[in-house]
Amino acid sequence: LLRKLAKLLSRGALKDEGDLLLQAGTLIRFLTAHGWQVEKAEAAVTATAQWRKGFGLQDSRDSKCSTSICRECASGRLYIRGFDLQRRLVVHLRFHECDSLNHEDTLKYVVYVAERALAVLQKQDDQDEAEDL
Repeated sequence: LLRKLAKLLSRGALKDEGDLLLQAGTLIRFLTAHGWQVEKAEAAVTATAQWRKGFGLQDSRDSKCSTSICRECASGRLYIRGFDLQRRLVVHLRFHECDSLNHEDTLKYVVYVAERALAVLQKQDDQDEAEDL
C-alpha cells in the first residue's frame, strides 16, 4: 500500500514539496489516519500539499521571513532552543509575553517555527547518516 501511494503521488503535483510529503513515515501517517485506504490518503496528501503551497510554507523551509513573521520573532514568545538529553528538539514557548492580537500573524508564526523545527531535525538526520558512513 505504501509503494502504491508513493507511486500515485510521485506522478502528481508534489514536485514543489521536495520529498517532505513523500517520506515513508509521512505516508504511513496519512495511510493510518485514513484506515489504510490509498485513495483517501492520496487525496489528503494532495490537499495538504495544496494548503502548504497556498500558505507559503516553502519560504519558511528556505528561511525566508515575511514582515509579520519577523515581527513575531522579535517578540521572543516562541523559539527553538536546541536539543534535550534524548536528542529531541526543544521548542520554548513563553506565555507571559503579550499577544500580537493578530490571529493570522500568530498562526503564520507558529507554522513557521514548526517548519524550522522540521528543517533542523532533517539536518540532524542528515548529519547522523553522514557520521554512520
